[in-house]
Amino acid sequence: MFVCQATPIDEGAQLLAPGTEVVRSVPGVAYWPPILGRVSGMEQVVDSAETVRSFLLAIQENDFERALSYLAEDVEWINVSLPTVHGRRNVEKIFRASQKAGGGFRVYFHAIATEGDVVLTQRTDAITLGRFDHRFWVAGRFELRDGQITVWRDAFDWADLLVGLVRAIAGVFSPRLNRPWPAG
Repeated sequence: MFVCQATPIDEGAQLLAPGTEVVRSVPGVAYWPPILGRVSGMEQVVDSAETVRSFLLAIQENDFERALSYLAEDVEWINVSLPTVHGRRNVEKIFRASQKAGGGFRVYFHAIATEGDVVLTQRTDAITLGRFDHRFWVAGRFELRDGQITVWRDAFDWADLLVGLVRAIAGVFSPRLNRPWPAG
């Protein structure tokens, strides 16, 4: 995490007054402690991005209670071209089944963009089970209401997903054959 001064050439500068101090921990997302920020509307942008980031990191940490607390009761989890999961209880069932099977999840954020209550992510996700480590690119769209995620929509490229699957299977036998995890 580093601190920089917002200037007209900084990302997000149009949302901040010149010279406003911001803290960045994810490229393209401006964060600042509330005591430093008095810019109207920016607090919601930061909160929405941080909610999504914290949600995915809680899943990564197998802290499902915390992850579920970020979801609205009527959340819709959409993996494009797969059946939609309706409701927090059904999302929890999937989390618990994965945990019971010994599965895991990792996330790497390439970028996060926020417009009001909508947060877009570009990520590399990994679904793990023992030495099996399936890594693939994901584009996510999260919609929030009253600080909770109401829509979690992930899209991925089937060709990339299949290449990642083949490399994950090969990686079980020789980890160097798996797709490298992003540096950063």
